[in-house]
Amino acid sequence: MRIGTAPYVVWVKNYSRFVRRAAVASVVLWLSTMLLGAGSVTAALADASVLTITPSMARVGDAIMVTGQSCAAGQSVTGVRLDTAYTGAARASTQVALDLAPLAIAQTAGGFSFTYVPSEAEVELGFQVTCSDGSVATSPTRKVWVFGPYGRHWFLQSGSALAATAGSTVNVVIRSMDCVEGSLATVTLGRHLNTLAGSVEGTITNGVLDVMMLIYPSATSSVSDLEMRCESVRGGTLSDLRPFEVIPLGKPLPATGGVSSGELVIASLLVLAGLGLIGRRHDRRIGKRSTQL
Repeated sequence: MRIGTAPYVVWVKNYSRFVRRAAVASVVLWLSTMLLGAGSVTAALADASVLTITPSMARVGDAIMVTGQSCAAGQSVTGVRLDTAYTGAARASTQVALDLAPLAIAQTAGGFSFTYVPSEAEVELGFQVTCSDGSVATSPTRKVWVFGPYGRHWFLQSGSALAATAGSTVNVVIRSMDCVEGSLATVTLGRHLNTLAGSVEGTITNGVLDVMMLIYPSATSSVSDLEMRCESVRGGTLSDLRPFEVIPLGKPLPATGGVSSGELVIASLLVLAGLGLIGRRHDRRIGKRSTQL
């Protein structure tokens, strides 16, 4: 009897396992579908909250196009704020509400668009748009860089003037929309004085030259020229410069690295005087010990 029923029992156990596995797989599939669906909705909302701005680099007077996927049909743009960052200058960022009329806002079934014309150079611009339904869309992390006229590079610095101490290494960051992308650029310090105080080369990457330059220890105190040369997008070589203050690092050593004869004499006298003082103290200690004995 047992021999006849054993296969049946095994079949029932296998079938039960199959049913359990199928049920687990169905639950996992359902959860995955729900999560993917939620992720898609989240992604769509994230896209709607981020503005698209073109171009990423512009000059004063150029039209900047701003588009968004929020404020769809039935909604309207109720406010636009301009965020201005004075990168490299000793000025705080500002946020102001723009007059909507000059923006010529165009509403579409899928969102909106408008143009803005910058009037200030060497700033980063961002936008924030509010819709009538209360939703807000903002600029991506990288804002629009606004440059001056052709040939005018954007020298970045943390204060109101470019400066460094002789013998130190300074980080030179220069933006330009007029240099050929990927080309080699050269930065020099002190050319107008016919005395080279520093020089370095680097590659233009995404419109930026970012290099470390050594200010020669022999550089004297002066206001020199920090100049960058690059291959121009219009052909030939492009050059632009800014004033750069060199702060001396004390009295420089002679070229040989030695010291003058007068300095050697003074140092020798100091050493001899110290040895004489030590000798006198040693004699006193010996005299005291002799007296005690």
